[in-house]
Amino acid sequence: MGCTNSTPGGGPGARPVQNPAHEQTQQIELPDVQWEINKEWSEIMEAEWKNAFESGNAKKFRASFQPFLDFTVRKWLNNAEPACAKAGTIEDMGETTLCVGGRKSKYPAKTVLTLDDDFTGVIYSATMIIAPPLKGKGADEPWMKAGAALQTEELREAKRHMLTLFTLMLEENANIKHALIHVFMGADLVSCKFNTTANEPTITMLEHQDKPNEQFVAGNEDLRQAAISDPENMPVQLPSLMFTAAYQRAEREYPGCTTWDEGEFPFTVDGMPYPYPTRLLVARDFNKMSERVDSSFFKVVTSKDSNDSSEAFLVRNLDPDKDPGGIVCMTLILGIDPKVIWPKCGDYTDSPAIAAAEKELHEHVKTLHKNGKVRACAMRVCIGTERKNSKFVGDVGIIAPEATGPEFQTVPESHRRQYTDLSGFLLSLNEQPKHELFESESHFQAIKEHMHTRAQEDPKFFNAIVPQVAVMSAKHFLSTNFPGCEVVDEGEFPGTLPDGTEMKIADTRLMLAKDPKQEPKSIVAALHIVPNPTGGEDTFMVKGKKNWLESKEMKGAEYALLELLKKLHGEGKVSEVDCMAQVMMETDATIYQFVEGGKFIDYSDERMAQFKWY
Repeated sequence: MGCTNSTPGGGPGARPVQNPAHEQTQQIELPDVQWEINKEWSEIMEAEWKNAFESGNAKKFRASFQPFLDFTVRKWLNNAEPACAKAGTIEDMGETTLCVGGRKSKYPAKTVLTLDDDFTGVIYSATMIIAPPLKGKGADEPWMKAGAALQTEELREAKRHMLTLFTLMLEENANIKHALIHVFMGADLVSCKFNTTANEPTITMLEHQDKPNEQFVAGNEDLRQAAISDPENMPVQLPSLMFTAAYQRAEREYPGCTTWDEGEFPFTVDGMPYPYPTRLLVARDFNKMSERVDSSFFKVVTSKDSNDSSEAFLVRNLDPDKDPGGIVCMTLILGIDPKVIWPKCGDYTDSPAIAAAEKELHEHVKTLHKNGKVRACAMRVCIGTERKNSKFVGDVGIIAPEATGPEFQTVPESHRRQYTDLSGFLLSLNEQPKHELFESESHFQAIKEHMHTRAQEDPKFFNAIVPQVAVMSAKHFLSTNFPGCEVVDEGEFPGTLPDGTEMKIADTRLMLAKDPKQEPKSIVAALHIVPNPTGGEDTFMVKGKKNWLESKEMKGAEYALLELLKKLHGEGKVSEVDCMAQVMMETDATIYQFVEGGKFIDYSDERMAQFKWY
């Protein structure tokens, strides 16, 4: 941008040439912004350098610093906007020409743009990465110290460059009013908000997502005809299908998030209250929640089939005066006249109800945004077979208010959580036991997603920690369900070959619970931990594609546990009162009662209901 590079030599001197583009940038009036230093980034980089030096990898770290910095910044951006990372809207714009003192900077630089994941054109952030070469000696590496880059000409020029870029983009009507600017240089990160004034949120209608595809239309017509001809024998019913389809979409598109039941959502159509059931479901990201609340956890059960194997779970907030925030998606489900057996696609496209509901939902999310509970989220209104999709984006940055001030908006009484049953959608809820190993269901889902991500990023590290985490989980299970007993890690599971030779089975684990009051027949529980037989990233927390319950691998593990308990019983070590036997394989587990010194039987339903799993 306005740089020249001339080489002295013989002949006439260089003729000055005017650069119109350079003059234009010199005339641009840049906004007055407040740059903030991110100390957490400095701590991360200092720790990386310390680890590299202490492990003898200082030379390698210095040589590969530029790609390392690019990778680490990209990971930071991915964590900041996981939905954008998943959608592929964090775009590397390539090398950036950064000028210092009229010459091209000697340090390589590049720019990365983060765009809205729903392709609305809203820009979340622009990032410049400057990678100065590491040429220190020994443990001394100046660029790996916090504050080393803050007063450099390169950082000052990078700030000016990014502000100029945004100013020019603003003239081209780019939506940057919510955006942040980041400049990374070595161990330093500075950020600012380009538009320092409070901005109205951007709400974009996503018409391209509204229209169902041909496969959906054909499938719906088949269901409609079946419902009309034989409604009593329909395998599914419209109200429950509407609800579960909306739930499953949120679960699929926002992995690691939990879906919360926010209760009814009253609104009016042409001045009259909407007469049919409504429900607002909200997907929340645990890592973005602004506060913790007491919550309960429910399994959704269909009235048509209480044994339906398709699992759906909802969380409810038990504190009426708090909202945990972290909202990434809101889905409003509108029931329809029960006289309608099954609608055609398009029957509700122009319904006044869907327009009124969408307007009310937009106002509701604006209130939540002002209260710091949502920054960007998808919004959906579902009625019959129709879907209306839109995207809300508010100012990017720290959104949680420090205190309830004059800008805090009171949620209208009609939109405060009102939990009625789900009979209007032909559903019911079964409350589940509270988590004990994890803070909440939201925490559990966040940990699962973190484990899944770590498995993809670093399989070796993941495979190394999985056995340790599995043992921790098993210890917690036994300690919780057998209080007062000693939980013993017996190491790898002892197997016996057909010729009587005893051996340890690699990568397995045997855990025992012993009741000191029943000595010497003290074993009241035996738990056999088996790794995923096929390898890979599926673990006791991350569900894989295979169900192991009836597999030959599970049966083999059960047989091995039974044979071991027979042996221990013969040695007089197993409780005569009760002994539980469990095999844990990936996320599947079988549980039996060991009886008569030589067989497994199923526990009663009442006893099974008493076991606490988390």
